Amino acid sequence: MLISSFPRLLAALPVTLELFVAIVVVGLIVGVPTALVGMSSPKVLSGSVKFYIGAFRGTPALVQLFFLYYGFGQFSFIRHSIVWPLLRDPFTCAVIAWG
Repeated sequence: MLISSFPRLLAALPVTLELFVAIVVVGLIVGVPTALVGMSSPKVLSGSVKFYIGAFRGTPALVQLFFLYYGFGQFSFIRHSIVWPLLRDPFTCAVIAWG
């Protein structure tokens, strides 16, 4: 079974590696400044970062992906906005949800 599936798995490797690199880059771009703001002294900033981290930590990654990909498309104002070309692409939704 695995031997017969190996060519298809190997064909998907470039997309998987591309997704991995994109997620790491976005994670660093968002994560480092967020961590620095979270360690700052103003309570409003550190509290909002703690809320942001808690919200993303408290939900499973697959739920976040489904919410982004299927949930936002339900609202017409999002479908007619400038962000819709990004949110209708599954690759971009995966990078946003998992980055």
